[in-house]
Amino acid sequence: MSRPLKVLVYLFFPAGGIGRYSHEVLIELAKFEDLDIEVVCLPEFQWRDQSFYKTWPNLRSISHPNPLVRKARFLIGQWVNPRRLVRRARDFDADIVHICQINHLTRPWWMPKLLESKARVVATAHDVKRAKAILCRPWEVAQLKRFYHACDAIFVHGHAQESELMEFARPDHACIVEVPFGPYAYPEYTGRMRELRERYGIPDERRVLLFFGNVRDDKNLQGILTALAEQPSAPHLIVAGQFGGGHHRSLDSYTRHIQDLGLAERVHILNRFIPDEEVGGLFKLADCIVLSYREDFTSQSGVLHVAAAFECPVLCTPTEIFRDTLQGGSMGELCHGFDDDALSEGLARVLHRLGNGPSFRFDGYREQHSWARNAAITRETYQALARE
Repeated sequence: MSRPLKVLVYLFFPAGGIGRYSHEVLIELAKFEDLDIEVVCLPEFQWRDQSFYKTWPNLRSISHPNPLVRKARFLIGQWVNPRRLVRRARDFDADIVHICQINHLTRPWWMPKLLESKARVVATAHDVKRAKAILCRPWEVAQLKRFYHACDAIFVHGHAQESELMEFARPDHACIVEVPFGPYAYPEYTGRMRELRERYGIPDERRVLLFFGNVRDDKNLQGILTALAEQPSAPHLIVAGQFGGGHHRSLDSYTRHIQDLGLAERVHILNRFIPDEEVGGLFKLADCIVLSYREDFTSQSGVLHVAAAFECPVLCTPTEIFRDTLQGGSMGELCHGFDDDALSEGLARVLHRLGNGPSFRFDGYREQHSWARNAAITRETYQALARE
């Protein structure tokens, strides 16, 4: 093909983990002169001003300070925005349309039109299935399966997601492409450790565990709190992130649980969005990042890759995603199960390793996980589809 391959990338949300992931990959993809990339996004897309790639910020906004209005806009966007994507694909003369966030609820109203275009359709399956329904679960499950079947390629982040996708939708196995999840870089903290400990109220001699990110039930904060109470070395725990609303447990519920366990002086809660400039300090202060997620957590975890970027050891439950990444145990400890006893035993093991000198390695992770490698595989997939 004499001209660059024209690639349209679709992002439905203004921020969040998928947005950050896509931004990192797009920075690398934009370096290839044989790709002409444009991102179809919302006007308030968080990384729009930092982008090294073209954007088309003409999707209908789904944001609003009023929760009811925001829900209404979200539902309207399910119809309006993928149809705008279809029109832009035609006007842009796209060879590839890469869908990073899937509007499966309304698939019959927009996907057939997209398939009528010359563009090959690819998607990234960050979450193979949906944890909760928008309106009607049976309908949405059926539409999500049909969406996967129509894709020319589906990107996943590991063997576990590939297996889940095959079990869920049974697409053509040849169309599944595994790409690595790279490390998230944040500004380094350059101040003194004593200042950090004073800021968060942690004694100098205590080990520090960090539970980072939005708090949802499937991340199992309750389990790590129970394990924390059983450690004779009395480590401290920082919980940094907003507590989920809706059907998820409330902050008040966790506060009562913390008091019942006698951990009021050892658990420090930052119930708010953590700005980038504060992330580096939290990860520098932490001796270990805890990812005590339940078995039904099937997404890739951005927190794991932030920990790897800061070379901070991790304690993980044995979800398939974590088993893929922690093979060999060089980056941390993998619990033998998901129950409280397994968490307590795993926490004891990682604390023992921390107390016996440096025994964690991150070079193997860095060799296998990079945004540049992700982008190279993505580009090769685009080119292969364009040649077919």
